[in-house]
Parts: sequence; C-alpha cells; structure tokens
Amino acid sequence: MPSSNQEDILAKPYIPIDTDLVDDIEHYSSDQIHVAVDYKDRDGSHKNMRGLIADVYTTAEHEEYLKMVDGRCLRLDQLIKVEPTSEKTMDRDRGVELGEKLDIKESKFFPNGIR
Repeated sequence: MPSSNQEDILAKPYIPIDTDLVDDIEHYSSDQIHVAVDYKDRDGSHKNMRGLIADVYTTAEHEEYLKMVDGRCLRLDQLIKVEPTSEKTMDRDRGVELGEKLDIKESKFFPNGIR
C-alpha cells in the first residue's frame, strides 16, 4: 500500500496508452516472447519484472491490463517500458536444434520437415 504521503496511482482515473504500444504488448503475448517490464508500483516507486505476458484485456470500466503468466497484473498506464528479451529466440533455436538431433522428417506437424 502507498505510504501516507504517496497517492495510490491505481486510485487515479485510467489514462489510455498509445495503441502502438498496446499492439506490441499483444504481439509479445500471442507470440509468447519473454519481456522485461518496467513499471510504477502503486506507491509510485519504479519496479521491474521479467516473464511471459499471458493476456491483455479491458475491464468493464474501460481500463486496460496485462496479465503475466505467473498471475501478476498491471494496469497499462503503470507501464514505463516493455521490451522483448532474447529468451524467446534462444527457445526457438533450441527447438530447431532438437529437431535436427531427432532427425524429424515429414509429419502432420512438420509437413515439409525441419530445415
């Protein structure tokens, strides 16, 4: 909870963020790209976290939120910065390496094999 001299930023009216940023966040969510998120906590202090975005949604009150896979939720006007990390690329590359090691040929999942 905010200290007595700090105002709870979630008590303030929601201020919509740039739609291009919302599009980026939705892209990170749908493509399961690991992100680094910098944000303002309820008391206004700067915090950060890393992980996968599970969902971006709008409430009945027209406030937009992102929900992380681990369950943490942030109102989008708390965000300072959302950046992709290289973890998704590393996971994809590991998958390709694994496919090569298993010598995957054609299948219903990989009709043209893995190249």
